[in-house]
Order: sequence, then C-alpha cells, then structure tokens
Amino acid sequence: MKIVKYIFLLLLLLAMAVAVFIATQSGKYTVTAERTINAPIAVVYNFVNNYKNWNNIEVIKGIDTTATFTFGDTVGKGAMMQWTNNGDRGLIKTLTVTQDSIYQKVTVADNENYLTWKFKDTLNSTKVMLTAQGNLTFTQKALALIGQDTDTTIDDNLNKGLKNLDDYLVKELQSFDVNVEGLVMKNGYFYISQAAMGTPDDISRKAISAIEKLKTFATENKMDIMGYPFILYSPTDSLPMAYEVCLPVKEEILTTPGSDILGGRLYPFNALKVTLKGNYDYMAEVRNKATAYIHKDTLNTTVNGRYVQEFIKTPAQTKKPSAWQTAVYYPVDGAVLTAKDSLAIKQQAIQPLKTYKKPALKPRPKVKAVYQDSLLQDPE
Repeated sequence: MKIVKYIFLLLLLLAMAVAVFIATQSGKYTVTAERTINAPIAVVYNFVNNYKNWNNIEVIKGIDTTATFTFGDTVGKGAMMQWTNNGDRGLIKTLTVTQDSIYQKVTVADNENYLTWKFKDTLNSTKVMLTAQGNLTFTQKALALIGQDTDTTIDDNLNKGLKNLDDYLVKELQSFDVNVEGLVMKNGYFYISQAAMGTPDDISRKAISAIEKLKTFATENKMDIMGYPFILYSPTDSLPMAYEVCLPVKEEILTTPGSDILGGRLYPFNALKVTLKGNYDYMAEVRNKATAYIHKDTLNTTVNGRYVQEFIKTPAQTKKPSAWQTAVYYPVDGAVLTAKDSLAIKQQAIQPLKTYKKPALKPRPKVKAVYQDSLLQDPE
C-alpha cells in the first residue's frame, strides 16, 4: 500500500515539474502568411478595416457566422469587436492604421496576441501579408513539447483566413450590376435627417449606421416610416461632400433646437434613375453611367447637383454585398426641391417630365406623370 502511495506522489511531483517546465517556456511566436487577392487595394483594405465584415471570414478561430458579436466603433483606429462562440470569449481592437497597414490586438482567454495586415497594390490585385505575433497558451506549449508544430497550426489558420477573404471578395464584392432605368418622376415625402460630411468612398457605409439611429428615433417617437431611407447630397464637386442621411416619415415634424436630428420635406422632381445591385464600392460606376447618359441625351442636369441616393436593400437586411440594392435619382430640368428651399421655389409646380422623343407630325397630348418611381410613358 505504501508503494502505491509513493508511486502516486512521485507521479504527482513529476506532473507538477512538467507543468512548471511548460509554464516557464517563453512560447513566443511570429508567423506570417500572404496571398494575392484579385480585387483593388481599396476594396480589400476597407473590407478588413471594418469589423462588421469579419463574420464572413474566419481569420481568428471562432469568428464566423455562428458567433455572437458586440461592437464599439467598427472602422479605423480605436475600433473594437467582442465575440462569444460556444462559451469562448474574445476581443479584438484596432491600435493603429496607415494607408497600407492595420495593426490589431487580439485577446482570447486573457492571452494577448497581435495581428499586422499589410496591403500592396499589384495592378488591380492586392498582395495581403498577415503576421500574427504573441505567446502560446499553456496547451499549445504542451503540444509543442510532444512534437506538435504549433507554428504550422497558426500558419494554417492564417492561410485559411486569407483564403476565406479571397473567396468572399471575389465572389461577393466583385459581383455588381449598374442599370440606367431612364427618366422618372421621383415621389416626395416628409423626412427626418442627420447631416454629415464625407468622401465618396465612405459615405454609403457610414450612412447605414446613421439610418439605424434614425429608425430608432422614429420608433421611440412613434413615427410611421413611409419608404426607403436615402441620402440627400448637396450641390458640390469638392471634397469632403456635405450630405444628409434621411428617413421618410408620414407627417412633418419639428425637432428641438440643438438636436442633431432635423425634419424636412422632399418635393417630387423629374429625375434620371440609375440603379446599382452590388456593394457600394461601385457607386463611381453609377456616376459614370449617369454622366454618359446625360451627355448622350443632352439632358439639362448634372451629377454634381442636389441628388438622392435611395437604399432599397442594405447590409442590415442581407450580409451578401451582391444582393444590396441602391437607386440614385439625378434631377432633370431643375433642382431637387426640399422644405429648406425658399418659399417662392416651394410654391412652384413641378413640370411634367419631357419624353425627349423626336417631335411627332401632329400635336401630341401632354405627358402624364406617373409616381411611385415608375418610368414615364406616353399615353396611348
């Protein structure tokens, strides 16, 4: 019996010695993986720099569509995301950003690690280098002690994440369609709005969070939402651009002085309608096609005027960028009228939209404006 006790104590001491040995090993690691992705550098960089996209790629084990996420700011320096998955918890925070790199701190089970992303333009493609640095966990040290290559495991995880990023960007973010639908009468409505400034690259994405804030405001104040949210751009060809993120409501409202949410009214106007199905990085293509159409048909309008961008299907409704739907309305034969314009302008009637067809041999009846954003047709 004493022999069994001595053997047990010996094994216990041996286990403690091994545990102490494993715990005292440095366990530091640095692993780098790289991949060339067939997408522009701005697309890849902006995608990685926004934590709202991370559930589409599993760069860190456990960050996928099965996880539950909590966000702070989601873009740029100071952005933060927490997640839980099967009882495991983690936190990632962006420490610094430059034009071509992102540096992040990852904490999982009190173990701190760091990710460094570097992006290099390679003629319409992007070379992505991802480096992970940190300390191995006790379990990883123990596995290394018996011969399992933990560096290889980390490298496999990084390469898997880059492959997921490549697959997603190529299949989802590069799938888009721009369609010039022609001349329409854009309907009008009352709205609540929040003013902002920005550049074309980030306006649409920033608008999504502002839209959710406006929806919360409308719900809390028992307002009826009457249509799709939209951006109302101010006339400018300079940067940054001034714009308002708007939400259509049933009745006109007045907000208290100093409120960052204002009330307004959009009046019906004649417009050239262009639609985009796909991610917002292709808004420039919408602008290009609208410009070409305007020049071809010599329409009295400009893409730098006061125009409307309407969100039909957004990231709040589907995570697939290829399914996002946006409509842009460029004013024709006049400006977009809002309740902030002068009283004289507000009282002017909106003229029927011209058909821009060749003159007929005999007098033609007046064009009847059709609302609800449908194309205007000549009466039979």
